[in-house]
Amino acid sequence: VRVGASRGPKLGYPLQGVIVEINSEKTVISKDMPATVLQGVAAMVASRLNVQKGIESVVLEPLALLRVVVPEQYVGPVISDLTSTQKRGEIHDVSTDLTSKDKSIILAKVPLNSLVGYSSYLRSISRGEGTFSIDVNDYGVVNEENMS
Repeated sequence: VRVGASRGPKLGYPLQGVIVEINSEKTVISKDMPATVLQGVAAMVASRLNVQKGIESVVLEPLALLRVVVPEQYVGPVISDLTSTQKRGEIHDVSTDLTSKDKSIILAKVPLNSLVGYSSYLRSISRGEGTFSIDVNDYGVVNEENMS
């Protein structure tokens, strides 16, 4: 079953959070069967999981908690970029940096793959004054239009 769940029905990513329950009185699988046959059966079961009993499968992506510190004049462009359709971020908080009154802290949750190259972008937009840190702490469902 583990081998069958290692390649899921959507995009081939491993299945997560699956509970397998065998509800049959017939003995179809024997301990004497070759491993390749058992793997094939497990793969077949895993590929049918999303069509049986109304089970829906989804693709998850890692989400990063992003903390951006920029001078106040760059808050608008940074927020605009983070909430764009390319970044798909959600702003959680904007506050003044207590250690430097002319800077703001932006907290956002952003898909991790949207942050590739973010360091260069932030340096460019903030004229080298912006900094950021990320902490991957969650997973979110990928919308169909973002799967590619």
